[in-house]
Amino acid sequence: MLSVLTIPLPSAAQEEALSPSSPWNLDMADENCALSRTFGEGTDWVLLEFRSYAPSDLIVTTIVSAMDVRERVDGRLSFGSNFRDSRTTEFEHFELEDGLNAVRLSFYPNFPRSSEAWLAIVDEERDVAEAAADHLSVERIFSDNIRLATGSMHEPFNAMRSCLTDLIDRWGLDVEAHQDLSRVADWPRRGSWIGSAIRRMPNNIERIAFRKAHHMVMTVEPDGSVSQCRPMVSVEQADFAREFCPLAIADGNFLPAQNSDGDEIQSIYLFSIRADRSVTQLTK
Repeated sequence: MLSVLTIPLPSAAQEEALSPSSPWNLDMADENCALSRTFGEGTDWVLLEFRSYAPSDLIVTTIVSAMDVRERVDGRLSFGSNFRDSRTTEFEHFELEDGLNAVRLSFYPNFPRSSEAWLAIVDEERDVAEAAADHLSVERIFSDNIRLATGSMHEPFNAMRSCLTDLIDRWGLDVEAHQDLSRVADWPRRGSWIGSAIRRMPNNIERIAFRKAHHMVMTVEPDGSVSQCRPMVSVEQADFAREFCPLAIADGNFLPAQNSDGDEIQSIYLFSIRADRSVTQLTK
């Protein structure tokens, strides 16, 4: 399902950065939600896509441009120019037809929040920060740095949250509880099962685990066990998840989410096994 958001931009933002050449498009897929928009024209044309696989600060971001990609990428993205508040990891480069280059990164805007619930309908700190975010800075990725005049991001991200709310509803989770959580699902109370699971995997898959990060979406039950597990992005991650997920379902143990009354509930947890052989939670 595809919908179009038409959002006016302040003229000042257009003067400082590449202006939009399309409205925001919201793509509501079966397992994720994506916002996309194009900027500029001709050789300055850029496609920006934000894709989210579950309620989380993690946004899988894809940028397509005719510009060359730097030989050594130390990419960073930020709404505004305060890169200290955001985090960018897991760079991938794809060569497309017509001389276009696509890069995909894991982007954490890290907007402040006054609530544990990522899907909160109203969160004053988050809402103010999103409204103030009127451009995206893209640095150290392409031959030239880019500034995209996104305009206020509050309405687009509200649309993303609405899509994710529909998504978790289809997954059978309690939507109302996830809009007012007192605690999100968190890092396992006992982490030894992860190392044990890796050691039990076939050697060729175990080697894949330590070449890059592998992001997975897990359904965490009220008792902390894992009932479902799937990869987020690439085919290689699917190969890894095919071996790892059954072990996570058999042995996994996490700190479950809690509703506003402190009762433990079924929820979603995003985590990655990184190339440095450490495991990092991504839900907060």
